[in-house]
Amino acid sequence: NMYMDIFPIQIEKTEQDGQVYRAKGVLYITKRDIAGGSLDIFVRNMLIKERDNTLLPSWAKFIRGIIDSPDLLPTAGRDNVNQDSTAFKVIQRESGELIIQRLIYLAENSPDKFMYINSCHNEHLKSMAIGNAMLTT
Repeated sequence: NMYMDIFPIQIEKTEQDGQVYRAKGVLYITKRDIAGGSLDIFVRNMLIKERDNTLLPSWAKFIRGIIDSPDLLPTAGRDNVNQDSTAFKVIQRESGELIIQRLIYLAENSPDKFMYINSCHNEHLKSMAIGNAMLTT
């Protein structure tokens, strides 16, 4: 068993431009420290990039998963997605929010599991907290 928690994500976010950005997938919190979080990125069920480490927020080094979005834009070579697109930024931000919501849920409903995650990934959780404090001030 390589993970401490696994959870589905569903993103459907309407931005100020009226555009809706969507993604769905499964994320899991890894048991041991890995060389950074990564996602396998699909666009309309087609694998575009394996073990991508740019779509997750930089603090989410303890997350692995799979994400599929009809709104991410593949590069011309179809081996990556356009990181400057609004869709990329929205999905990155919303994924971070969903990870934080999951951690809050675990802290409230499964404190033993949350404490274990915190003991394994303390530095990453601190960096998440600092990053979010800076965003909200």
